[in-house]
Amino acid sequence: MDSTEEKRLTFSALVSVICLCIVWGGAVVAIKVGLRDAPPFMFSGLRMLITITIFLSFSRRLGFSCFTPVKNKLFLLLVASGFFLNISFVYVGVNYTTAGRANVIMNTFIFFVLILAHFFLKEKLNFRKISGIVLCFIGVLLVFKDKLYLDGANTYLGDFLVLLGSLFWAACIIWTKILTQTTNPASIVFYQTSFSIVPTFIVSFLFEKDSPIHFTGSLIATLLYMSVAT
Repeated sequence: MDSTEEKRLTFSALVSVICLCIVWGGAVVAIKVGLRDAPPFMFSGLRMLITITIFLSFSRRLGFSCFTPVKNKLFLLLVASGFFLNISFVYVGVNYTTAGRANVIMNTFIFFVLILAHFFLKEKLNFRKISGIVLCFIGVLLVFKDKLYLDGANTYLGDFLVLLGSLFWAACIIWTKILTQTTNPASIVFYQTSFSIVPTFIVSFLFEKDSPIHFTGSLIATLLYMSVAT
């Protein structure tokens, strides 16, 4: 058997993927709800701050270090930049469009991953991959078809920003895949989140001074959901 032949998903892996899809499906809704009480960059910064605090706490309890050296610093910079740009574009974009439209557009990241993986990871594009992704995307369109028909420049601006976020999400996945060959995955998560916190709060303090933040129950709930589940 050819060593490059791809392995099929096991049942447990398939269940894990389905659970992740469900969790990520609720992410856009959670962002939309959270943005009612906090501006985009402040919401994003608070989410990352909570995430990194929880992550460090669990890493100490489980006995693994997040501070392992990184040999390929260029790809670490790319991963951190991609993560920051992904979060920034998505959070700002969702503020201008609907959760249904954003969910559909965010799922285009799968197409970007396939294309980027073909060129950077030398993974072959075959009929099964392409047809599977097309069918999945059609399914998402059917689910949210009633939410897709809106007009207005702001809506299209939001759609475009979410699309850019989806592209950087795909790029971040590819760069992370390359980086994990030499770096502990836990360290990657820690570094990319840590490096993004400071610029996120700086942007918030510079451009969101007039946007109040209200620590309501829904804001706290969505922050916890985004920090823990996603």
